[in-house]
Amino acid sequence: MTRRVRALPGTVLLVALLSSCSEEPPALGDQATCPGPSCTDDARERLEALADLTDVTEVEEVSRSSRLDRGSSSTALVRADVATAVEARVVATEVLRVLDRWPEHDAATSLATVRSDPPRQVAGAARESEELDPAFFTPCSAEECAAALTELEAAVEDAYAGVDVSTVVEDGRLLVSGDAPREQAALAARGALRTLRELGVRVAERAQVVLRWRAPLSVTLRLQDGLVCEQPPGVVVRCGPDNSEPFSG
Repeated sequence: MTRRVRALPGTVLLVALLSSCSEEPPALGDQATCPGPSCTDDARERLEALADLTDVTEVEEVSRSSRLDRGSSSTALVRADVATAVEARVVATEVLRVLDRWPEHDAATSLATVRSDPPRQVAGAARESEELDPAFFTPCSAEECAAALTELEAAVEDAYAGVDVSTVVEDGRLLVSGDAPREQAALAARGALRTLRELGVRVAERAQVVLRWRAPLSVTLRLQDGLVCEQPPGVVVRCGPDNSEPFSG
């Protein structure tokens, strides 16, 4: 015997709603990347234009995206015959000009990364400093200060892989120094000061952080609102009047 099941009022509507919730949201934009399966004619033209730039030896990737929830952007990663960061910045600026001339794609932001070819090792340091205002930092005894510094060193090394730091106080200045992977150096330097604020102990009048790094030569420039600024490894920095230069397309 066949039993018929009658749907209760509203069941069909509920099923429809649940079904629509499980579906993927509609695409909010489009994107293209070359080389790759999403490479389009306009992106291929940008790749070829980048390849024609002076000193560029290889275009690893060029891409564009446009999404209602994120805005439009374009990026490029190239290798170039450069020996210094200054030379890499010159090439990166030319890369930004190529991205800025992308037909029918007015990007809100563009990123250009240039890596040396052949790879060259360079040295540098991430630096941060801050006055330890007595209005926000509590004086400490010798034992309390020593314990705070030990805690500071441990917190930074635990939070950032590959970072090794030491602390010393001389003439009213706290120096936090050490070695770090390049992609961690800027983050760890800022993190050290943040940890010091959280401890709230005035171990000195002023704190300075210097984290040294060695890495292959690489420079990333960001174009935003007509301004160009350099991006430290591992950190996204907005371009503003204090850290940028006007862009000349």
